[in-house]
Amino acid sequence: MKEECLICGAPLEYLETDVQMQCEICRKKELAKTRCVNGHYVCSDCHMQGLDSIVELCLRETACDPIAIVERM
Repeated sequence: MKEECLICGAPLEYLETDVQMQCEICRKKELAKTRCVNGHYVCSDCHMQGLDSIVELCLRETACDPIAIVERM
């Protein structure tokens, strides 16, 4: 899995200590150690939002054809 910024595609950097950051998507402020080299931060809730939707769809899906499933996404 490639580790890059969801906002700009830049590499991520891992800080030694927690820093107050604001999520670029939902604007929530929290302490974190990970951001991109351009300073963008995305909180865990926003980062996982798309994955949760995919998992929900797959759990409900009855088709066996992966192409048909992806086309419905």
